[in-house]
This record gives sequence, C-alpha cells and structure tokens, in this order.
Amino acid sequence: MPRADNEPLFSFLHVSDLHAGHGDDSHRWDQAMVVDRLVEDAGRLVAQGKVPRPDAVILTGDIAFSGGCLARPPVTDEYAAARAALGRLAEAVGLSPARIYCVPGNHDAQRKVERDDVDVMRLLRLLRSGEEPLDTALGRSGDRDRLLRRFANYGGFASGLAAVQPLGTGPARPGEPASDETAALLARAGCFSATLSGRGGRVRILGLNTALLAADEQDHGRLRLGKRLMAAACPTPPAADELVLALTHHPLSDGWLVDEREALALLAQGAHVHLCGHVHEADAALLARGGGRELITLRAGAAHGEAGEIESHGYAFAAVFPGDESAVLRLWPRRWSSRHRDFRHDVDNAPPDQSFAEIPIGRLRLSPRSVPPVSPLSSSQQVPPMTSRNQYGTVRDSAVAALFTSAMMALSSDCWMCLAASMR
Repeated sequence: MPRADNEPLFSFLHVSDLHAGHGDDSHRWDQAMVVDRLVEDAGRLVAQGKVPRPDAVILTGDIAFSGGCLARPPVTDEYAAARAALGRLAEAVGLSPARIYCVPGNHDAQRKVERDDVDVMRLLRLLRSGEEPLDTALGRSGDRDRLLRRFANYGGFASGLAAVQPLGTGPARPGEPASDETAALLARAGCFSATLSGRGGRVRILGLNTALLAADEQDHGRLRLGKRLMAAACPTPPAADELVLALTHHPLSDGWLVDEREALALLAQGAHVHLCGHVHEADAALLARGGGRELITLRAGAAHGEAGEIESHGYAFAAVFPGDESAVLRLWPRRWSSRHRDFRHDVDNAPPDQSFAEIPIGRLRLSPRSVPPVSPLSSSQQVPPMTSRNQYGTVRDSAVAALFTSAMMALSSDCWMCLAASMR
C-alpha cells in the first residue's frame, strides 16, 4: 500500500478509440461534445488535486476513423481534428503535445491503399492467412514499404507528438547487418521505445503496432506482431527500479492476434503494465505466472464509441507509487453518464466508496522519496516543472482485501492466473 505522502514514480492519462470523423453528421457533432466534456473533466480533476497531474497522455489507437482518408463536415481532416482535441486535453492537464505517446489502431490504417494497389492487397492476403511470414515481408524493402505505406497519415500525425526512438529490430535476415532504415520506418508506424527519468527510477514506454495487418471487419484471428517486433520490444527483463509500459491497440486476449499468447508471455517478462483499447469496454486485470512474472493489463473504454452502442465512453488516470513491499498502480476510472451528459467516477471498475482501484506491481521496487519531475532522457522537448501535490486520496483498508477475484486461464504450456480487478 502506498503512503499518502509519496510522490508517484510516473502518472498518466489513458485514452483510446477517439475515432475522429466517424459516423453521420449527428454522430460527429456528438463526438465533438463528448470530447469537450472529457477535456473539461480531466482538467477539473487535476486542478482540484483529485488525481496526480499526469506526466504523459497515452493514446492506444483508433485516433482517426479512416486513416485520414475521409473528409466529412464538421471533420474535414481526421488527424487535424484529433490533434486539436488532444492538444486541448494535454493543455488542460498541464502538458504539451510533446508528452503524448500513441500507437495506431485498425482505423488508422489507410485501407484506400490496398484498394488502389493490387500488390498491397495480395500481400495482405498472404500475410493474414499465414501463407507468408510477417517477418519475411518486413525483411524485404519492397513488401515492407507496401505494408507501412498504409500508415503514412498516422506517421505524419504522430511526428508532432512525443519524441521516440526506433526499436532495435535487428538484421533483415539472420546473418545480415541490422537495418536502421526498417527500424526508423517502423517507428513512424507506431513501433517505438521512449525512455524517461522518473521520480526514483526510470520509465520506458514501448509502442507496438498490432494493426499492421488490419484490413476489414474480418480482422479477428488474422492479425500478427511477428517475432522480429516481439524480440525488439523486450530484449531483456527490466531493472528492479525500471517501470516498463507496453502500448498496443488490440488486447492480447480474445483471439485478435494469432501470436497473442507468445506476445503476452514476452511482455510478462519485459514489461509491468500493458495498455490497450479496441473493444470499447474498460477493464483492468493482473495476469500472474509461475516464476514471479506478472503483467497488469489496463483496457480503456472508447473516448467516443460506435453509433448505436450503449454510451460507455470512458478514460482513466493512473499512477505508480512506491509501496511498503512493492510498487502499486493506482487507477482512477471515468465513465460517461448518459443521463447527466458528463463524465463521472466509474463505479464498475473501482471498490465501493472509493474513487480509485489499486493493483500491486510485485516485480518493481521503488524507494519512497520526492525527486524532480519526470523528464525525457536526452530530449530537447521539455515541459514546465510540475506542481507537486501530495494528496490523491486516502486508502481504505477494508477495500484492499477485496481487490481481485480469480480465474484460471491456460496459455501455451504454462498456467496463468487471471485476477480480475473489477472490484465490484
């Protein structure tokens, strides 16, 4: 349990599935109104000291609706609209766009590219069916460029946000020199690493594009990450005082990715927290495996969902604190109220009579202390020093014992335990 006077190692606002430009005229006007309320809600919570001021905004995909290919008033440029909305959100919580980290989703793929180029369509068919390995395609410059061209608009959008570094993707083929060009192109398409100095430790953010093969409404069970990207993302386990966050759009469950079990196992070795979206329903869970490896998954609700869905728009604040025995992740979930037309505390994802949920991070050891604000390492993009706040709420002892319920889930040859943090 964190002490009330501790500063967090790292805090962030998690949002997903903005879908800028989606739907008919009414849906797009509703989207603008909901995003305005989200910005107001986030700014108010930070200003009132009810949540820690975030060190970053994390956006897990589906930023646009058509990869920036459609122009329908009032959204004539999907990524321009998204950039404006996210800029206002960052400003409301005291940040600049240089503190926004994002990965693309299936709606950020420019599907017009494969419709206009039969070679791209043929390549996608081979890769989605498994007739040709994704790693092989990424090792051939022609196929690589065909695949990544579908994320050109996304890359232009992301280039105006946080500065990131390419993942070390290794050689194009075994025995060949490493391909810096491939790594750089993949970084523009959402496969990246960023390292920051936190309060009492280091923070590493990993981005992985699970939508590389996204093409249509039949994506389920046809997507892949590939071994190249998995190995590059988690080459070694994190240090004892290093917090690692992994970002994807799709959950690594429910069968979206063919290789999701392998990806999940590698992230459990190389990361502490996995953030995702896509399914438009907020949830939090701790996956624990023998040998002391654990992975917390935070799944964001959609910032603005599909037309016809039950209005469950949502987002969350989160922070990692030093604890008595291990670090603790604290989560403040927010959910749209259709009746009141604003965002409120999400009672389905926090204990009764408490505004936050807590999940221990057993592998992370932090020293309780106050140190300077989080800042990117070796980066010229700085933001003003943060205002220090110490009170984010008091832990209720009666709620801690009821944090999780358990269920067994078999993954590969190992036995995983899924501890749902629904805290009803």
